[in-house]
Amino acid sequence: MKHQKTDILHAFSEYLLKIKGYSYQTVKSYISDLKILQSFLERQGIDLIGDEKLSSTHLRRFIALQSTLNLSPKTVARRIAAIKSFYRWAKKSGMISNNPAQALSTPKIPSNLPVFLSESEAETLFDSFNPKTLKEHRNLILFKVVYGCGLRISEALNLKISDYDSYSSQFKIKGKGKKERIIPLPYKLKVELENYLRSIRPELLEDSANEYIFPGKKENHLSDTAARKSLRNMVLSVGLSAKISPHALRHSLATHLLARGVDVRIVQEILGHSSLNTTQVYTHTDKSWLQRIYMKTHPRN
Repeated sequence: MKHQKTDILHAFSEYLLKIKGYSYQTVKSYISDLKILQSFLERQGIDLIGDEKLSSTHLRRFIALQSTLNLSPKTVARRIAAIKSFYRWAKKSGMISNNPAQALSTPKIPSNLPVFLSESEAETLFDSFNPKTLKEHRNLILFKVVYGCGLRISEALNLKISDYDSYSSQFKIKGKGKKERIIPLPYKLKVELENYLRSIRPELLEDSANEYIFPGKKENHLSDTAARKSLRNMVLSVGLSAKISPHALRHSLATHLLARGVDVRIVQEILGHSSLNTTQVYTHTDKSWLQRIYMKTHPRN
């Protein structure tokens, strides 16, 4: 029975990764949340799935318990999202006839401004870091691509040679929910990327069949964990905050583009946000750009 439950969670994780296009980190967190719920239910003699005794009352008790554990509102909201997504998938897949999580509501999360680098800090990171190995060269180009194209780390790691068009100098990005978008490369990044593809990437390949731009072991790409560890080492080596994550680089590009007067809808397209509201959070990070653009473009100035 335990093996069967593991298989169900594995199938759910594959669905989130391959069908929904969730990042590896998000899927890892969802599965961890569901395992915590599973332990809670097992203590009451109830199975995670396929148990007629399971009701929305049990799930509400679990959520109430989470609220007493000094967890952040964001963590509690994610656990609720994981539960709702899991049971919605289970019902759609025919594993259950009734969805016990259907009536659950997600609490409103306090709005936190994203962490981002200033333009001078981004320059410090990319110009001051001195790679000493081929892998460090690979990782530096990876994060230049993450920042330069505003990518999620999962999008960058999953890039394949066929996703890059050298002639038009652009990437075809496969984002969340299998949505595709085209991102042009700045000229300097194009030159650096093609030098990497020509001189460095071939030396890193363990298998000639590997199609990933940022190869890892055998036919796989560099892992999410290794990439995050690499960035942490990079930012510390140049004297920046250890809080800078791959996603902070994406936040940074959005902030810098808006500060330079790029329309928020263009930034939305670059980031692959389905809702403009998601992009507009970046308009609150630095208001000085608003006055500069206003004074520059006002017809009576």
